[in-house]
Amino acid sequence: MPRAPIFRLPLLPAAMLLLVVASFCVAKTEVAELRISYTNSDPAFTKVLKRYSEQYDQNVNFEWLDQTDLRSRLLRASHAGELPHALIAAEDVLGVQQSIKFDEVPAGFALTESSDAQVFSLTKKAIRLTRGNQLVLYFNKSLTPKAPENWEALLNERPADQQDIELIGWSLLDMYWLIPFITSFNSQAELTPKEIIVSPHTFSAMSYVWSMIKQGVVKIDCGYTCYSDKFKSGKLVYTINGTWLYQEYKRALGENLGVALLPSLKNKPMRSYYSYMVTAR
Repeated sequence: MPRAPIFRLPLLPAAMLLLVVASFCVAKTEVAELRISYTNSDPAFTKVLKRYSEQYDQNVNFEWLDQTDLRSRLLRASHAGELPHALIAAEDVLGVQQSIKFDEVPAGFALTESSDAQVFSLTKKAIRLTRGNQLVLYFNKSLTPKAPENWEALLNERPADQQDIELIGWSLLDMYWLIPFITSFNSQAELTPKEIIVSPHTFSAMSYVWSMIKQGVVKIDCGYTCYSDKFKSGKLVYTINGTWLYQEYKRALGENLGVALLPSLKNKPMRSYYSYMVTAR
C-alpha cells in the first residue's frame, strides 16, 4: 500500500527482537544450533544479532543474505534440505511459499501488541516485526545541490566533468522498485496483483524504464548491491532505495547525504509501497 516515506525506523531492543525469533524457532522442536538468515544490511542490526548470541545460552548461527538473490538462494536451500530455522526479511519473501512451505505460526504463540510504529503482529505464516521500508530518492549533496521534483528535470542533469560519476541507479529487476513507476501511470490508490500484471499502465511503466536502459541512463547489469556500493563510494548522484538503508548511507556520506520523495513522472506522483519486516520459518 502506498504511504508517505518514513526516513528512519529505530531497531527493536536486542533482547526483545531475538527472544521473539528464538521462541518462534524452537516452538516446534528443540535444536542444538539455531540457523537464522537475515537481509538487513545495517551494521547496527548485525550488532543486535551478535549481542544476542553473546548474552543468551543458545548456539546461534547468523547468515546475511543479499536481498538481490534471496529467492534463488532460498529455493536452492530448500531443494538441498538446508533451509534456516528462521528468516528475517521483507514480507514479500512470503511470495515464494508456492515452492517453499513456510510453517504456520503456532496457535498458542501470542504476542502483546503496542501502539508503537514497530508493532508485533501475527500473520498466518510469519511474525511482523517492523513496518516501513518505503523507497525514497537518495542523493549526494556534493554532486548535486538538491533533488529534482520530476523525472524530466532529473534526466536533463549530467554529472559535471566527472566521467566516472553515474547519474542514477536502482534495483531494476525487482518488482518492488517498478511499482512506483506503475502508480504514476495508474492513479488507483491500491492495485491487486492481477491489475498489476494485466494493466496497460504496467506496460507503460516498463516501457519508460526500458527507454532509460536503452539511453544508458541506468544499467541492467548493476543491481541492488552494485548501485548501493556505488552510491556509498560517491560514484552515483542519485539512487532509489529503501528507508532501511538510511543509517548505512548516513555513515558513508555524512552531511552530504540528501533524502527526498520520489520524483513525479508526467506530472503524477510516484507512490512507493510499504512492507513489513517479518520473521518466517
